Amino acid sequence: MKLQEIKQIYQKSIDSNLLPFIECDACGHKFFYPRARCPRCFSNKLQVKNSAGVGSVFSYTKFNTKSGESVIYAIIELAEGVRMYSNVFAQRIYVGLRVKAIFKELKGKRVVYFEEEGA
Repeated sequence: MKLQEIKQIYQKSIDSNLLPFIECDACGHKFFYPRARCPRCFSNKLQVKNSAGVGSVFSYTKFNTKSGESVIYAIIELAEGVRMYSNVFAQRIYVGLRVKAIFKELKGKRVVYFEEEGA
């Protein structure tokens, strides 16, 4: 698959409230960010799959904007083993916090965020 095709599949999934990831047919490595080759073995034999959209906080940073709003930016480890960066909406943040994907509009485009599971 070419990168442009992968990006189109990703956007269609996100527009349908599904969280895509890529699995390499050659080595089985799973990764989130759209690429035309596996970052582990460099194969171009890739499949775009959809995640269950649940996982846990692997690492995070919390900062305040100039307006005083708190923002949490985290590495999320999905149930499928894929790690990805995302903003997280949570009252209390900690490593291991169970989260689920949510989808919102931002500047006319649908994007993925995470919130506490059960929120």
